[in-house]
Amino acid sequence: MLQEAPAPAARPSASGRGSTPDAEARVAGARKLPAADSWACEPAWVEIEINFSLRGSRGRVHIDLRPATGAGSSGRGVLDPSLPEANGAGLPVCTATVDYAGVGYTAAMGWVQFVRSSDSANPNVFELDPLALYADVNTPYAFFGIKPTLFDAPYRDLEEELVWEARSYLATSPDAVLTRAAIPLLAFGWGFRVAAGWVALLPPARLGIAWWSEHLPVLEDAHPGWSFRS
Repeated sequence: MLQEAPAPAARPSASGRGSTPDAEARVAGARKLPAADSWACEPAWVEIEINFSLRGSRGRVHIDLRPATGAGSSGRGVLDPSLPEANGAGLPVCTATVDYAGVGYTAAMGWVQFVRSSDSANPNVFELDPLALYADVNTPYAFFGIKPTLFDAPYRDLEEELVWEARSYLATSPDAVLTRAAIPLLAFGWGFRVAAGWVALLPPARLGIAWWSEHLPVLEDAHPGWSFRS
């Protein structure tokens, strides 16, 4: 199913922060977990689109969230060829692609992602979620390029109860690739919960750009020399 942002009427997420559209409105036929009625209990394929504008041209991000069928559907087998095919089945695979009218450097932008997970050392804090490749690089971007795609397929043990939430921001620098700056263009939230062996997907939902200010202390501490304020 395809839905155009802004999304339908929102309500607080399971965490009490941010908002997420009604799960039943977004995932047809989904059943609810008894302990968290804003989470869709059964994995389902969900798509939304969010519009934006940059440098005088219009753009749109298409977000696709679906459960992995195994290591092959997420590409995780490339990271570790010894993984069994069923590895990660049921866990979310999120892909956000950019359609934008601008060309060349005009279309230079990147994705900054924050994750809050109940099994982390700081379960109440959204932390930067870089690619392993960029772990020691002074950049907030997990992906950067010309109309870059965001891809994430988080993995966790299904035997442990867990709440995992992401906030994903498409951002850019005012002069494309010259200045170390990241100014958000749009944002969406998504995630999943594991309880009693069930995976409940948190469907993607548009977030207000104002949430970016909450992450400024983390960004400025992690990436000196960068500007994150418009």
